[in-house]
Amino acid sequence: MRRGIGARQAAHRPGCALTVLVLGALLVQPMFPLVGPARGGPFDGLFQGYRVDDAPFDLVALDAPVGLAMPIDNMTAQLDLGFETRLFNDPTVNFWVGSNGFISVFKKEDPGCCAGQSMPSGTDPDGLVAGFWNHFDPTAGGNISFQTFPSLARSGLPAQAGAVARWLDLPFANGPGTATFEVIVLADGAFEVQVDHATAPAGVDATIGAESFDGSRGVQVAHGALDVQHTAWRLTPIYEPLVPDLVIDNVKVNPPTLPTDAWTVKVHVLNNGTGNFIQAKVRLTATPLPGLLRGTSPGCTVLIDEKQLFEVDPGQDLNVTFRWAPPIDPSNPGAPHIGDYRFDATGTVLQSTEAERDTSNNEASAVGTFLIKNEGGTDVLCTRVLGIPGIGQARTHDGGP
Repeated sequence: MRRGIGARQAAHRPGCALTVLVLGALLVQPMFPLVGPARGGPFDGLFQGYRVDDAPFDLVALDAPVGLAMPIDNMTAQLDLGFETRLFNDPTVNFWVGSNGFISVFKKEDPGCCAGQSMPSGTDPDGLVAGFWNHFDPTAGGNISFQTFPSLARSGLPAQAGAVARWLDLPFANGPGTATFEVIVLADGAFEVQVDHATAPAGVDATIGAESFDGSRGVQVAHGALDVQHTAWRLTPIYEPLVPDLVIDNVKVNPPTLPTDAWTVKVHVLNNGTGNFIQAKVRLTATPLPGLLRGTSPGCTVLIDEKQLFEVDPGQDLNVTFRWAPPIDPSNPGAPHIGDYRFDATGTVLQSTEAERDTSNNEASAVGTFLIKNEGGTDVLCTRVLGIPGIGQARTHDGGP
């Protein structure tokens, strides 16, 4: 596996795949130790840490809040987010709300009495997002509630599933005053902290930020004798795009001498990682395209072949050769059948000497497709194969005048 365009790390696990993302510039340097790459949607890539930005102050209006009555120094029972998100790249679908101004997202944590800790602290509680971690007494007034949303719009982000925990006019346990703030959890892994008003009592530190499941990593937005009014922050996860270890960088087509001869197609494959590919496969398909004589004849994709690769060493490259005779019209087998086709190659590592800590990026697709241009030839029509979407059996008919 290559991280971005620079340094490499070995990364393989049998049968795993990862979509390749377009490389984008990171806005900050990595803040935490790297963990394995994530899979799917907004979590594609290698987790780097969080970017902390000021966010517009915009409390979420809870139109159907669920009240959470609890005693001092307490955590709720498990609650359902209604979607999957990640905290420090660890997936979660649940959360617990604490009386002292934070949520935990992996398990029911210690309630965190009686002041906010620095992040990371190395002591319980862990796996949390703190809106204003201090010492509160919900039995003395105010209320704590939450609400989940199938679609929640936040400034600068697409509408997505979200959950909001709200501490409203909650009295401090060790001093005068109350606090109102929210923790917002989003499906893309971002978190928001919205603070309407919160002034920590003298001598009782408060904390805003997040900490990982094992407490080894944290992002501290603020800690100490905090006095926060109408202020908000957003924690956005950073994922560095990955380039696969298995690279297919060329598909070369050798046209036949005679129209009825088989075609030779060579796929150039490279092991661009540091682990030996014990077994891999390369799959080649052909898609007929409309030509001058084809008009609007529909085309379909046909599987040419799958080839198995064994013992491909790091840095080794090779050409995988395929031979293919395009289909001809049985009623006129002598008709020319050279036409315009697009060839697509994909490769997958089935077994490797090295494993990922999380998931692997062992699948690659052809970076280009190639055409043979010919003004003659035949139209190519397709009959779909039932049960195999997008794959068909091609047949031809004479496309001449």
